[in-house]
Amino acid sequence: MALLFQLWAFLRRDSIAAGTARLAPAWQAAGVGFTAATLYYLGRLVPAPDPASGRPAGYFAFALVGVAFFGFLTAVMRACPAALRQEQVAGTLESLAATPCAVGTLALGLSLWPVLLGLGQAALSLWVGEVFFGLPIARANLAAALVVLGLSGATFLAVGWLAAAYVLLTRQPDPLTAPIAAASALVGGLFYPTTVLPAPLQRLGEWLPMTHALRAMRLVLLEGTGAAGLRGEVLVLAAFAAALVPLGLLALHWSFAEARRSGTLSAY
Repeated sequence: MALLFQLWAFLRRDSIAAGTARLAPAWQAAGVGFTAATLYYLGRLVPAPDPASGRPAGYFAFALVGVAFFGFLTAVMRACPAALRQEQVAGTLESLAATPCAVGTLALGLSLWPVLLGLGQAALSLWVGEVFFGLPIARANLAAALVVLGLSGATFLAVGWLAAAYVLLTRQPDPLTAPIAAASALVGGLFYPTTVLPAPLQRLGEWLPMTHALRAMRLVLLEGTGAAGLRGEVLVLAAFAAALVPLGLLALHWSFAEARRSGTLSAY
């Protein structure tokens, strides 16, 4: 119960701060609409594929689901390091670290608002795509989607914790998440299936969690695939989460301890 109250306090604080930028939600919603429309009209240039291509719903559906889920996962990955850096620069990280919050709770609390915002934008993208452009997600398997969402979110949250540990130790902006996002966009199947890539890049893509997350979410949303059909992707995502979550937590605990010891929790 104490954990929930602490997370709620972080969420309330960040939502109040976000509320001062009154036009931001409108601009974000407009951006979602423009992106969906752009992908729809771009999709009209791409010939309809045959089912064997792995894109039976057409390019628009393939791309919109990819962009929406990619945006959510990158928001999850960047949430903690960006929030910690902001607290460093503002000089408030020492005060937060002095509260009776566990390191994991602090990391989750600082990440909660941007994660929920990213989830909302992804959901809005899919809703706009379905209502205005006929995105075929009526037979989506919601239970399987939640499993993919949870495993993928945990994996990318842990990657963000590793980046946050770097921020704590160096008092420098996060250098890790941008190249990971760029590599994921290139070889992870964001705008095109990985099968069009040269064999070495296809093999590289299989080592990135984004590849499996996007593939699994498209199967769930566009083809209604259940747990049995997702077994391979779910096992890979579970392996990524099982390896990265403990590593990320360990890195955060160690970096906080080092920063406290050296007195470098603030940015200056």
